[in-house]
Amino acid sequence: MKKITILFLILFSIGANAQDFDDSKTTIIVPMKFHFMSRNNQYKLNILTRVLLKEAGFNVYMDVEDKPLQLQSNPCSSLRFELDEIDSFLRKRLQFKLFDCSNAAVYTSEVGQSQTKDYEEAYREALRAAFMGFSSKDLGGQRDFQFVENAEVSSSSSEKESDHKFVEKMVFKFAGQTYWMVQNEDNHYTIYTASTQNKFADLEPADKGSYIYKSGDLIGAAYFTPEGDLKVEYRSDGIDEVQRLHFVKAKL
Repeated sequence: MKKITILFLILFSIGANAQDFDDSKTTIIVPMKFHFMSRNNQYKLNILTRVLLKEAGFNVYMDVEDKPLQLQSNPCSSLRFELDEIDSFLRKRLQFKLFDCSNAAVYTSEVGQSQTKDYEEAYREALRAAFMGFSSKDLGGQRDFQFVENAEVSSSSSEKESDHKFVEKMVFKFAGQTYWMVQNEDNHYTIYTASTQNKFADLEPADKGSYIYKSGDLIGAAYFTPEGDLKVEYRSDGIDEVQRLHFVKAKL
């Protein structure tokens, strides 16, 4: 009876926050239970996934929800979300993929990591890290989901042809990944993922030495610490507490 009550509350919360279907957005279906978990919405990961995907610019439905007629009549008009836990020692590492109706992976995320000891906090932190910088734009605007990794390769190759802009880069570490920061005109900064040299985020000057941080659809406030680290604070829909990111400046 307790499990039924909990599931009812989860479904009620979904329905209470349901969005109108937007035909201009890609739709993603999220399972209520991930395969490596023992119960529905364990550690609140599944609902957090829904929130993060909505922030990234998608229509999002849980697999247990009623779907709009547009989706019911054309199952191939949506993508399926899958989350995997990657084996590691003393860390939680998560990576998600998006699959089309032919079971082909059309997007694979970065690996999000956390060394936090508390299980719930570690899983949620690793999930947020996997989503960092991700938005609907990463699918190339392809409504037929013919997104191919070659597009990323081409973009990456184009960036690598301009290696000169990274000569005076600053190097940061976040969630087990390496990022490069380049200062532009008027005290603006651009952050790149070092492994692909693709743009990850922008920093725009604000008041009193602070910055506006933009990464995909995520917008927050950022500042540099005396040690040279970059700290970011932002709020997510459906989550009361302030979320924080900490990019640690690497010692060269």
